[in-house]
Amino acid sequence: MSLADATKEIEEQLGGGETIQVVIKGVGDEFIFGTDRRVFVWKKGLIAGARSLRKLATWDYRNITGVHMDTGVASGIVVIQAAGIDAGIVKYHSSNKREDAFSLPHAIPTRRVDAKQVGEGVAKLRSLISAAQRASVTGGDSPS
Repeated sequence: MSLADATKEIEEQLGGGETIQVVIKGVGDEFIFGTDRRVFVWKKGLIAGARSLRKLATWDYRNITGVHMDTGVASGIVVIQAAGIDAGIVKYHSSNKREDAFSLPHAIPTRRVDAKQVGEGVAKLRSLISAAQRASVTGGDSPS
């Protein structure tokens, strides 16, 4: 599967008028999509812990408490922090599935070489979350 295939699958899940605003590419076939309303984590394959070959998780922005990005010498991670998600340790790769970014539904592993693109995507996603949460507090519509 490619980004185009993942995008098509995400677009089938979108509500009326909802649009994709940012895509963060992980290692292999793992992506985080930010829309004007929520975040999707899309994974494909057994290594991603997707027994049915694909895994899709989504959270509304008002339930997200943060987006964590960590970059090491050769690899990194992006982790969605939200209500109901265990806030434990997340590693690029671990034999413990509860801390393995490849297996967790709210995290993707990334490559150091992509750190600039990933960082820009994380910044955009944080901005979307912040804007949606401000609009929720003030009673306004979620901005696009």
